[in-house]
Amino acid sequence: MSYAWEVTNDDIINVLSKHGHTEDEIDQMFDNDIDTLMDYSEIEETILHYTDIDDQTECSYSEIEDILIAEGIIGESKLFHRP
Repeated sequence: MSYAWEVTNDDIINVLSKHGHTEDEIDQMFDNDIDTLMDYSEIEETILHYTDIDDQTECSYSEIEDILIAEGIIGESKLFHRP
């Protein structure tokens, strides 16, 4: 399925950065294929429930954050929430 919205590695990087990870740590995570943990279709389907670009961005970050928390990559403290 094709969506107008696309989740990118920059979105993952933004979430990891907000959680205090350094550029070197993030590079190492991508070297270890952190991006393969993402269910891009699921994230994109969820964010398309919103029409405002800021809401879509916040929702995508929240979804990415939930995956990273579930995988134990970041702590359980939520910084992003669905609008």
